[in-house]
Amino acid sequence: MIHFEIHKPFWKTTWFSLLAVFSGSSLIFLWFNNKKKKFEIEKTRKQESEKLKNAILQLQMNPHFIFNSMNTIIYYITVANKEKSIQILTKMSRLIRQIFNFSHKNLIPLSMELQFLADYLDMEQERFAEKVKIFSKIDPGALESSIPIPPLMVQPILENSFKHGLFHKKDGGILRFNVQIKDKKVIFIVEDNGVGRNKNKPTNKKISSYDVIDDRIKLINESKGEFARLSVQFFIEDLFDADQNPRGTRSTLIFETNN
Repeated sequence: MIHFEIHKPFWKTTWFSLLAVFSGSSLIFLWFNNKKKKFEIEKTRKQESEKLKNAILQLQMNPHFIFNSMNTIIYYITVANKEKSIQILTKMSRLIRQIFNFSHKNLIPLSMELQFLADYLDMEQERFAEKVKIFSKIDPGALESSIPIPPLMVQPILENSFKHGLFHKKDGGILRFNVQIKDKKVIFIVEDNGVGRNKNKPTNKKISSYDVIDDRIKLINESKGEFARLSVQFFIEDLFDADQNPRGTRSTLIFETNN
Protein backbone atom coordinates (compact mmCIF):
# COMPACT_ATOMS: atom_id res chain seq x y z
CA MET A 1 0.00 0.00 0.00
CA ILE A 2 1.30 3.38 -0.95
CA HIS A 3 1.09 6.09 1.71
CA PHE A 4 0.85 9.70 0.69
CA GLU A 5 1.97 12.37 3.14
CA ILE A 6 0.59 15.75 2.38
CA HIS A 7 2.62 18.57 3.92
CA LYS A 8 0.97 21.75 5.07
CA PRO A 9 1.79 24.83 3.07
CA PHE A 10 4.74 26.67 4.62
CA TRP A 11 2.58 29.61 5.67
CA LYS A 12 0.41 27.26 7.71
CA THR A 13 3.26 25.74 9.71
CA THR A 14 3.94 26.50 13.35
CA TRP A 15 7.38 27.83 12.49
CA PHE A 16 5.97 30.27 9.99
CA SER A 17 3.39 31.44 12.54
CA LEU A 18 6.14 31.97 15.13
CA LEU A 19 8.30 33.73 12.56
CA ALA A 20 5.38 35.94 11.55
CA VAL A 21 4.63 36.84 15.18
CA PHE A 22 8.31 37.55 15.83
CA SER A 23 8.67 39.63 12.66
CA GLY A 24 5.47 41.54 13.36
CA SER A 25 6.50 42.21 16.95
CA SER A 26 9.93 43.36 15.78
CA LEU A 27 8.42 45.72 13.23
CA ILE A 28 6.02 47.16 15.82
CA PHE A 29 8.90 47.55 18.28
CA LEU A 30 11.07 49.27 15.66
CA TRP A 31 8.18 51.56 14.69
CA PHE A 32 7.53 52.60 18.30
CA ASN A 33 11.25 52.92 18.99
CA ASN A 34 11.71 55.11 15.92
CA LYS A 35 8.72 57.22 16.92
CA LYS A 36 10.12 57.55 20.46
CA LYS A 37 13.50 58.64 19.12
CA LYS A 38 11.87 61.22 16.86
CA PHE A 39 9.85 62.49 19.82
CA GLU A 40 12.98 62.73 21.99
CA ILE A 41 14.90 64.52 19.23
CA GLU A 42 12.02 66.99 18.78
CA LYS A 43 11.77 67.45 22.55
CA THR A 44 15.51 68.10 22.81
CA ARG A 45 15.33 70.51 19.89
CA LYS A 46 12.50 72.45 21.54
CA GLN A 47 14.32 72.52 24.88
CA GLU A 48 17.49 73.82 23.23
CA SER A 49 15.41 76.39 21.37
CA GLU A 50 13.79 77.48 24.66
CA LYS A 51 17.19 77.76 26.33
CA LEU A 52 18.51 79.86 23.47
CA LYS A 53 15.47 82.16 23.47
CA ASN A 54 15.66 82.51 27.26
CA ALA A 55 19.37 83.35 27.12
CA ILE A 56 18.75 85.97 24.42
CA LEU A 57 15.98 87.57 26.48
CA GLN A 58 18.18 87.62 29.58
CA LEU A 59 21.01 89.23 27.65
CA GLN A 60 18.65 91.95 26.43
CA MET A 61 18.22 93.00 30.06
CA ASN A 62 21.89 93.18 30.93
CA PRO A 63 22.89 96.34 28.98
CA HIS A 64 20.25 98.40 30.82
CA PHE A 65 21.71 97.43 34.17
CA ILE A 66 25.35 97.91 33.16
CA PHE A 67 24.64 101.30 31.55
CA ASN A 68 22.87 102.62 34.66
CA SER A 69 25.60 101.27 36.94
CA MET A 70 28.27 103.04 34.90
CA ASN A 71 26.29 106.27 35.24
CA THR A 72 26.40 105.86 39.02
CA ILE A 73 30.18 105.42 39.00
CA ILE A 74 30.63 108.41 36.69
CA TYR A 75 28.52 110.49 39.08
CA TYR A 76 30.77 109.73 42.05
CA ILE A 77 33.89 110.37 39.97
CA THR A 78 32.56 113.80 38.94
CA VAL A 79 31.96 114.79 42.56
CA ALA A 80 35.53 113.69 43.38
CA ASN A 81 34.51 110.93 45.79
CA LYS A 82 37.22 108.39 45.01
CA GLU A 83 36.44 106.06 47.92
CA LYS A 84 32.75 105.86 47.07
CA SER A 85 33.57 105.33 43.38
CA ILE A 86 35.77 102.33 44.26
CA GLN A 87 33.05 100.87 46.52
CA ILE A 88 30.41 101.17 43.81
CA LEU A 89 32.77 99.78 41.16
CA THR A 90 33.52 96.76 43.37
CA LYS A 91 29.81 96.09 43.93
CA MET A 92 29.06 96.53 40.26
CA SER A 93 31.79 94.12 39.16
CA ARG A 94 30.40 91.49 41.55
CA LEU A 95 26.89 92.01 40.21
CA ILE A 96 28.02 91.82 36.59
CA ARG A 97 29.88 88.59 37.33
CA GLN A 98 26.68 87.17 38.82
CA ILE A 99 24.67 88.32 35.81
CA PHE A 100 26.95 86.50 33.39
CA ASN A 101 26.86 83.39 35.58
CA PHE A 102 23.06 83.51 35.65
CA SER A 103 22.88 84.00 31.87
CA HIS A 104 23.91 80.36 31.39
CA LYS A 105 21.14 79.04 33.64
CA ASN A 106 17.39 78.72 33.18
CA LEU A 107 16.75 78.31 36.91
CA ILE A 108 18.62 79.22 40.10
CA PRO A 109 17.80 78.79 43.83
CA LEU A 110 15.62 81.53 45.32
CA SER A 111 18.28 82.23 47.97
CA MET A 112 20.85 83.02 45.25
CA GLU A 113 18.46 85.41 43.49
CA LEU A 114 17.72 87.19 46.79
CA GLN A 115 21.44 87.67 47.49
CA PHE A 116 21.87 89.19 44.05
CA LEU A 117 18.89 91.52 44.59
CA ALA A 118 20.21 92.55 48.02
CA ASP A 119 23.52 93.56 46.42
CA TYR A 120 21.67 95.44 43.70
CA LEU A 121 19.47 97.35 46.18
CA ASP A 122 22.60 98.14 48.17
CA MET A 123 24.14 99.79 45.14
CA GLU A 124 20.99 101.74 44.29
CA GLN A 125 20.81 102.97 47.88
CA GLU A 126 24.35 104.30 47.46
CA ARG A 127 23.31 106.00 44.26
CA PHE A 128 20.18 107.70 45.57
CA ALA A 129 21.50 108.26 49.13
CA GLU A 130 18.99 110.25 51.23
CA LYS A 131 16.70 110.85 48.26
CA VAL A 132 15.18 107.36 48.54
CA LYS A 133 14.52 105.02 51.46
CA ILE A 134 14.37 101.28 50.79
CA PHE A 135 12.32 98.94 52.97
CA SER A 136 12.71 95.19 52.46
CA LYS A 137 10.45 92.57 54.00
CA ILE A 138 11.43 88.99 53.18
CA ASP A 139 10.00 85.77 54.60
CA PRO A 140 12.77 84.21 56.74
CA GLY A 141 12.54 80.87 54.95
CA ALA A 142 13.14 82.52 51.58
CA LEU A 143 16.71 83.50 52.43
CA GLU A 144 17.78 79.85 52.54
CA SER A 145 15.24 78.47 50.07
CA SER A 146 16.32 76.23 47.19
CA ILE A 147 13.06 76.79 45.28
CA PRO A 148 14.10 77.14 41.61
CA ILE A 149 13.12 80.35 39.83
CA PRO A 150 14.28 82.00 36.58
CA PRO A 151 17.08 84.51 37.25
CA LEU A 152 17.15 88.20 36.37
CA MET A 153 13.40 88.80 36.22
CA VAL A 154 12.96 90.81 39.41
CA GLN A 155 15.90 93.21 39.03
CA PRO A 156 14.46 95.00 35.94
CA ILE A 157 11.24 95.65 37.90
CA LEU A 158 13.24 97.24 40.72
CA GLU A 159 15.28 99.18 38.17
CA ASN A 160 12.12 100.57 36.57
CA SER A 161 10.92 101.84 39.95
CA PHE A 162 14.20 103.70 40.46
CA LYS A 163 14.64 104.92 36.90
CA HIS A 164 11.08 105.85 35.91
CA GLY A 165 9.38 106.47 39.25
CA LEU A 166 11.70 107.58 42.02
CA PHE A 167 14.33 109.31 39.90
CA HIS A 168 11.85 112.08 39.09
CA LYS A 169 11.00 112.81 42.74
CA LYS A 170 12.94 115.60 44.40
CA ASP A 171 12.93 113.86 47.78
CA GLY A 172 10.91 111.56 50.02
CA GLY A 173 11.17 108.60 47.67
CA ILE A 174 10.19 105.21 49.13
CA LEU A 175 10.65 101.75 47.66
CA ARG A 176 9.15 98.70 49.34
CA PHE A 177 10.41 95.25 48.39
CA ASN A 178 8.48 92.26 49.74
CA VAL A 179 9.10 88.56 49.17
CA GLN A 180 6.57 85.97 50.34
CA ILE A 181 6.35 82.19 50.10
CA LYS A 182 2.77 80.89 50.13
CA ASP A 183 2.05 77.23 49.43
CA LYS A 184 3.75 76.59 46.09
CA LYS A 185 4.09 80.28 45.20
CA VAL A 186 6.99 82.71 45.49
CA ILE A 187 5.61 86.26 45.39
CA PHE A 188 7.71 89.37 44.71
CA ILE A 189 6.06 92.75 45.32
CA VAL A 190 7.80 96.00 44.35
CA GLU A 191 6.04 99.21 45.33
CA ASP A 192 7.24 102.80 44.96
CA ASN A 193 5.77 106.24 45.62
CA GLY A 194 7.18 107.67 42.40
CA VAL A 195 5.51 109.83 39.78
CA GLY A 196 3.54 106.94 38.28
CA ARG A 197 3.57 105.41 34.82
CA ASN A 198 1.31 107.91 33.06
CA LYS A 199 3.44 110.92 33.99
CA ASN A 200 6.58 109.14 32.88
CA LYS A 201 5.15 107.38 29.83
CA PRO A 202 7.83 107.05 27.13
CA THR A 203 7.25 109.00 23.93
CA ASN A 204 9.07 106.51 21.69
CA LYS A 205 8.41 102.84 21.00
CA LYS A 206 11.68 101.39 22.26
CA ILE A 207 11.46 97.91 23.73
CA SER A 208 11.31 98.24 27.52
CA SER A 209 12.44 95.77 30.16
CA TYR A 210 8.73 95.10 30.82
CA ASP A 211 8.39 93.91 27.21
CA VAL A 212 11.30 91.52 27.71
CA ILE A 213 9.78 90.27 30.98
CA ASP A 214 6.47 89.62 29.19
CA ASP A 215 8.31 87.69 26.46
CA ARG A 216 10.13 85.56 29.03
CA ILE A 217 6.89 84.85 30.90
CA LYS A 218 5.21 83.74 27.66
CA LEU A 219 8.16 81.47 26.89
CA ILE A 220 8.11 79.94 30.38
CA ASN A 221 4.34 79.41 30.50
CA GLU A 222 4.30 77.74 27.07
CA SER A 223 7.37 75.62 27.75
CA LYS A 224 7.38 71.82 27.72
CA GLY A 225 11.02 71.59 28.80
CA GLU A 226 12.82 72.67 31.95
CA PHE A 227 10.12 75.25 32.75
CA ALA A 228 7.26 72.77 32.34
CA ARG A 229 6.44 72.66 36.07
CA LEU A 230 6.58 76.43 36.46
CA SER A 231 4.00 79.12 35.74
CA VAL A 232 4.52 82.87 36.05
CA GLN A 233 2.15 85.81 36.50
CA PHE A 234 3.00 89.51 36.37
CA PHE A 235 0.77 92.45 37.34
CA ILE A 236 1.36 96.21 37.36
CA GLU A 237 -0.97 98.45 39.34
CA ASP A 238 -1.04 102.25 39.24
CA LEU A 239 -1.59 103.72 42.70
CA PHE A 240 -3.63 106.87 43.41
CA ASP A 241 -4.36 108.98 46.47
CA ALA A 242 -7.83 110.04 47.68
CA ASP A 243 -7.92 112.83 45.07
CA GLN A 244 -6.98 110.42 42.27
CA ASN A 245 -3.50 111.88 41.94
CA PRO A 246 -0.80 109.33 41.01
CA ARG A 247 1.13 108.14 44.06
CA GLY A 248 3.29 105.41 42.60
CA THR A 249 3.27 101.91 41.15
CA ARG A 250 2.98 98.39 42.53
CA SER A 251 4.37 95.44 40.56
CA THR A 252 3.70 91.81 41.51
CA LEU A 253 5.61 88.86 40.08
CA ILE A 254 4.44 85.36 41.03
CA PHE A 255 6.25 82.08 40.42
CA GLU A 256 4.17 78.96 41.02
CA THR A 257 5.44 75.39 40.96
CA ASN A 258 3.00 72.86 39.52
CA ASN A 259 3.32 69.15 40.30
